[in-house]
Amino acid sequence: MADYEYKKIGGLTYSVPIDPKPRKKAPPLVVVMNESCTSCSGSPACMQECPVDCIHLVYDEDRPVRVYVDNEVCIGCMNCLSRDVRPKDVNKGDVDENIRRINSTDLFQKAGICPWDAIEIQKFDEGVERSGEFYAQPLKAEPDPEPESAR
Repeated sequence: MADYEYKKIGGLTYSVPIDPKPRKKAPPLVVVMNESCTSCSGSPACMQECPVDCIHLVYDEDRPVRVYVDNEVCIGCMNCLSRDVRPKDVNKGDVDENIRRINSTDLFQKAGICPWDAIEIQKFDEGVERSGEFYAQPLKAEPDPEPESAR
């Protein structure tokens, strides 16, 4: 696991890796969190399944409220979504129909990782756009101004 630091952005505090390792190319699919995310009371199951540390906690007043997926690091492996669903399954045949079917499938039928079914598959560009609407990507946010005492 990576080492983390905290960044305050727009009233929320994001836990972000100190040295993220961006992937070499964008995957065709990414996962996004929906409004059902509760961060599993601070110990998200999806975070533990991620092989590239792209899932991070978001805090509100020192309490984890949800997680975000860093689209700069996500490789689209879908480990956080399910133990059964893999990118190769989504890319067979009609991709849009497969995405719709998997996103609407019952949590227990797809052997989902998230107890709240808060994780969805999206095509890369649509997923990044949807993530941007749900929460700001902290690694792209403007840094806080330097305190006067440090000048």
